[in-house]
Amino acid sequence: MSKTVRASLFRALQAALAVVALPDTALAQRQQAKTVSNIQVEMIYLEKSGCHPAQITRPQGQQFRLWVVNKSGNQNVQLSLQPVVAQGAQPVVQSAKQFTPADAHWLQLLNLPAGTYKLTAPGAQAFGCTIVLK
Repeated sequence: MSKTVRASLFRALQAALAVVALPDTALAQRQQAKTVSNIQVEMIYLEKSGCHPAQITRPQGQQFRLWVVNKSGNQNVQLSLQPVVAQGAQPVVQSAKQFTPADAHWLQLLNLPAGTYKLTAPGAQAFGCTIVLK
């Protein structure tokens, strides 16, 4: 994605933040999200055909906003973001979101350690995105 497109998306995000509430997180994280001005945004669209893009690769150690927009028509999608773990190990949910008819967006500030993460919806194999932090 070009710098111009990212800059345009960031401006759109700033405008959207005026009307879209940040997700339920700790008050400190909300305050930090309001004061940090140069954070990249990764947008994921949930569509009937699945997640677009299917994979995002980012450098580790950088905060970013994950913005998921539900355009699938399914208003009862529950997403979770989990680290990929070795077979047999119990995954720990990093973050989760239940979409509702009144709330079709998920906007969350993340600062994840290096690794591979899966954004999934239980029972909906088409809704999957891999996030790789190197």
